[in-house]
Amino acid sequence: MLDRTQAPAVRPFGFHPLPAGETEHLKNGVTLHSLAGGNHGIGQVTVLFPGGRFDLENRVLSAVATSLYTEGAGSFSGADIADILDFAGARFAPHTSAHYTGFSAIVLGHRLPDILPVLEAMATAPHFADSDIENIRRMMLSKLKVEETKVMYHASAALRRLIYGCGHPLASTDKEAELEAVDRSALGDFQRRLVKPRGTHIYLSGGFGESATDALKRFAAGMSALAPDAAAIERRSPLMAPEAPQTVFKEMPDAVQTAVCAGMPAVGRRHPHFIPLRLAVMALGGYFGSRLMTNIREEKGLTYHIDAALSAIDDASATVVQAQCNSETVEEVVGEIRKEMASLRDNPPSGAELDRLKLFATSSLIETLDSPISISNYRQLETVTGTPTDYFEAQQRAIASLTPEIISEMASLYLRPEELRVSIAGPKV
Repeated sequence: MLDRTQAPAVRPFGFHPLPAGETEHLKNGVTLHSLAGGNHGIGQVTVLFPGGRFDLENRVLSAVATSLYTEGAGSFSGADIADILDFAGARFAPHTSAHYTGFSAIVLGHRLPDILPVLEAMATAPHFADSDIENIRRMMLSKLKVEETKVMYHASAALRRLIYGCGHPLASTDKEAELEAVDRSALGDFQRRLVKPRGTHIYLSGGFGESATDALKRFAAGMSALAPDAAAIERRSPLMAPEAPQTVFKEMPDAVQTAVCAGMPAVGRRHPHFIPLRLAVMALGGYFGSRLMTNIREEKGLTYHIDAALSAIDDASATVVQAQCNSETVEEVVGEIRKEMASLRDNPPSGAELDRLKLFATSSLIETLDSPISISNYRQLETVTGTPTDYFEAQQRAIASLTPEIISEMASLYLRPEELRVSIAGPKV
């Protein structure tokens, strides 16, 4: 009989490779990825076309276009699309990223063939009706206006300018003008250039039968005749142009709290230091037991939440720390951030603290293996963000071999307090 008064034995996670699934390169240039499994009869199909925000003159086009897919396409009205997706137990989600645009649908596996005609119509013949465009534009403008009332919106935007440079897509704040410029002609041109077979990736995962796979292959093969006269969207990879380390302030007299964003440029995903640096940033502020949370929240009570993350784009990345606090304590918060960065160099995690960090990093990573869908979503990072094919396994090796000396080295190289760019938004003290 199980003795519930005794805690179960704790065992190491061990090494777990990420299942590869199957990859098929179709003659027309589409790459089809499939990973079957799961026992709930649920699956997901994701379609990613090359061409995203960074590649467009008007960076909101992809978001507006994908938001309109369910409003009508081909012979289907918006009501038809809603009924078909609902009957199939499907949940549709648009996808927009730096270099890819598309959509995904989680659906009852045996119903995938039923929704493929709708997905094909969305990709090839969205209606883009003027009234729908106006409704989406008005909704996005309203959301933007709400965001512009928040201190974190302005602090984060200013920090992106300091880290990436004013000309970088991530530093753009002219979304209102871009939204106003969106019309049916611009959306139609974008769609014709977007939907090309060459470079398109389709991911199929979960509980699908052979008939569903065959139907998806026909869907992919049918893309060959799409918009042959429209030039494909060319990939753009803008370079970072960081400003000198400095502190900027935006006064928002009606704000209740002050937002503090701090950060600095770092190395890209393919650099050998990227993964150990990510773990060092995690030690700084990437989980509840991190240095920043323990000091600034738990011990000093200066903020409800503070976090640090390594945010990567193309061949570069940035370490970013974010918090909100009372305006009178801003200088203290910034000072403690600098202090904890220096402490990672001079007094890196060891013993029980290092064990907790490694356990959190491993358990967060292993969650990826929960289902074929989560595994497929992780595999999509190879397409969308350019992560190496062995990124999952490389992280496990880095976690297992992590030492105080490695964390100290990463902090001394990339988390230097004197290199910190600081952006503050809130009431003036």
